[in-house]
Amino acid sequence: MNPMADPNFEQKWKSGTPLPGAPPAEPGRVLGVRWLGWNPIVPGVAAAVICFLTAGVALWSFHQSALRILKQNLEDDVRVAAKVIAMNVDPALHATFTKREQESSPEYLKAIAVMEKARRTLNHSETYKYVYTFVLQDGDLYFVLDPTPEGDADHDGLDDKSHIGDIYDEDNPRLRSVFKTGEADVDKEPVADAWGTFVSGYAPVLDANGKVVAVAGVDLELSRFNDALAGLRRVGLLGALGAGSLSVLGGLAVWSYHRRLQRSISKLVTAMDDAKAADRAKSEFLATISHEIRTPMNGVLGMISLLRETPLNTRQREFVETIHSSGNLLQRIIDDILDWSKIDIGAVNIREMPVNVHALLGEVASFFEAKAAGKRLTLEMTAAPDCPGWVLSDPTRLRQILLNLTGNAIKFTHQGGVKVFVRPDKAADGAPTLLFSVRDTGIGISPEQQEKLFQPFSQGDSTTTRSYGGTGLGLVISRRLCEAMGGDISYESTLGEGSAFTFFVRAQPVEIPPAGSAPVVESPPPSAEREKKAEAPVLLLSPDRMLVSLAAAVFRRMQLPLEHRADPAEAGAFLKEHPCRAVLVDVGQLDVPFDVPRGEVREARLIALVAEAAAPVPAGFDAVLPRLMRLHDIEAALRA
Repeated sequence: MNPMADPNFEQKWKSGTPLPGAPPAEPGRVLGVRWLGWNPIVPGVAAAVICFLTAGVALWSFHQSALRILKQNLEDDVRVAAKVIAMNVDPALHATFTKREQESSPEYLKAIAVMEKARRTLNHSETYKYVYTFVLQDGDLYFVLDPTPEGDADHDGLDDKSHIGDIYDEDNPRLRSVFKTGEADVDKEPVADAWGTFVSGYAPVLDANGKVVAVAGVDLELSRFNDALAGLRRVGLLGALGAGSLSVLGGLAVWSYHRRLQRSISKLVTAMDDAKAADRAKSEFLATISHEIRTPMNGVLGMISLLRETPLNTRQREFVETIHSSGNLLQRIIDDILDWSKIDIGAVNIREMPVNVHALLGEVASFFEAKAAGKRLTLEMTAAPDCPGWVLSDPTRLRQILLNLTGNAIKFTHQGGVKVFVRPDKAADGAPTLLFSVRDTGIGISPEQQEKLFQPFSQGDSTTTRSYGGTGLGLVISRRLCEAMGGDISYESTLGEGSAFTFFVRAQPVEIPPAGSAPVVESPPPSAEREKKAEAPVLLLSPDRMLVSLAAAVFRRMQLPLEHRADPAEAGAFLKEHPCRAVLVDVGQLDVPFDVPRGEVREARLIALVAEAAAPVPAGFDAVLPRLMRLHDIEAALRA
């Protein structure tokens, strides 16, 4: 289904609902990234908030740094100003000013004129309002020099000028510390006194011996500091506005990008869904066409097998053998394609049942014995002494893997031999497994060719396909089957020396009583009813004329009577009237299901005709029989 065709697609996408056709996502995630399923407004707003917070933190940090620098520069300026004032004070002359009456003396006027000149030199922006000096006597601070004119210029009700001997009763630890340390200092915070609120600096006035005889002070009005601080605030406000604008632009950019990304992802999901649908359709088509080809091939091979048993001259036999070998090759190719198609769409079922390991090895050995002997190769099948005799596994799939690997080993080996070895092992979680190893002394695989192994429809190179044939699906099918049975397959190979393929499958050892261990009970002589049943015909229910012709020829050769019905109702009626030895039902070709009759007529053995021997036994049936009717398969299926 195309997700864009869903009328609720947009709503599902925004709410985070997994899209149709999308690969299974982890809980709480959409396509592996949760935020892709959100409404584009959400990441846009989130990006804007993150940008704004980041810019806000950066601006705050900048503002704090600038404020620290501003305060530090201000303190340095005030400290330097205080030192300049102190340098313009004559310590010897300063010591002579002890009474207020001296303020009219030429010496005093000259001293304050020098200080005023220094203040004006510093006061380029009219920010240093007052300069003055202090002396410390008996723990009290007294004013000495103050060039401020007398009067109340600032209309605060107080005389602006400090006179000689006026006590300074404000508690100022930094001012007092200058008398003790002889080091200039500055108020860290604005100090409020009777003359206003200022940031003041203090510097010692030293005599010739380096003794502190007085302290010079300067008062900086806060207007300068406040102006600088206001400038910082303006810069911060502009920065905040810029950060807000950038945040909005960033949020819009993320919103636009997220929206475009969602559209691109939706197109990608649609393409992925279409690709998966096409791939599944391809696999289903291959499975269908392979099945349709296999049906007439069964008739062809069956008739050829019967023809081989007839009297033929040498030339005719050559023709028949060529047709027979070509047909078998085509049948194997069809089987590989059909197996791969089923694996590709996940239609392979693993059926566990007791498996005789030694019998399985013997069966594989007998299958390739003639072929190995024809190439003068040795073929060894061995099991470890501690290998269990019976295990719980899928015998059909296990046999298929061994046949694929052993067949490849014999195909690519021209001298030497092939060795198949099996031993018990354990998986990583401790579960019991069987480990199989197939080694050969064949042509080997080059490193370049090894990169193409286990890829569908691929062999070592194109010359391999031309020289040895095959579809290139055997190893892929073997690996997938191993994985389905809880195992895996690996290999090692050296070009020109041979290869070794090793695989393991989970296989639980089971106890199966050996044949002949059960007590022997003498069977009574067959009754007339048994003899009658043995002579009863086999009923074939199938609408396929080719299958009917093949079955008639095979059963005629086996000297067994055969009855045919194409309709299930007719077959049921026949069973009610006539006893049958067995009923062969072509389950894949019937348009309506066949209802199994109950009662006495159900004593007939019910056998399902299937496309492949690996098919499971359908419910209600006793056995399965491949539609390619071989004599030994029919005898085994009819054996009660």
